Amino acid sequence: MKIKKGFKLRPIGDEWMLLGEGADQVNFDKMITFNETAAFLWQQCEKHKGDVTADMMADWLCDEYDVTRDIALEDAKLIIADWIEIGIAV
Repeated sequence: MKIKKGFKLRPIGDEWMLLGEGADQVNFDKMITFNETAAFLWQQCEKHKGDVTADMMADWLCDEYDVTRDIALEDAKLIIADWIEIGIAV
């Protein structure tokens, strides 16, 4: 999975908002907000600048949070599927 270019993550109160920076990313039908964990994963994906796997995301989650590997891997798979479905990753 790769995150799509043209998005910027911005803190808004206790959450994070993903903003499109260009006409291709603008969709006023939905607002994309992330919790702290999803924002952390997005930032890690931005740093990686390449294909990201669920295993990589699970490693990042285990390194950053007190979570088991099985739960981290399942959560990573779900977030990848969600990001692809809403069009912010491929």
